[in-house]
Amino acid sequence: MSKQELRQFVKEHNFQSAEDIQWTLKELFADVLQEALEAELDTHPGYEKHDVKTNKRETAATATTVRKP
Repeated sequence: MSKQELRQFVKEHNFQSAEDIQWTLKELFADVLQEALEAELDTHPGYEKHDVKTNKRETAATATTVRKP
């Protein structure tokens, strides 16, 4: 975010206290973290989000794997 965009963001939110700023930063962080986790889920496991059939097959195959100590 550029300084100009940041200044505009501050003007739009009309912060009244440090708590207002802290709450907004927490919300922004939560949104960014959620998007990052969803992006990872879309690319990492080898199946699409909400694809229940593939997810269950992968879980069943993983569950039957025997691990040696």
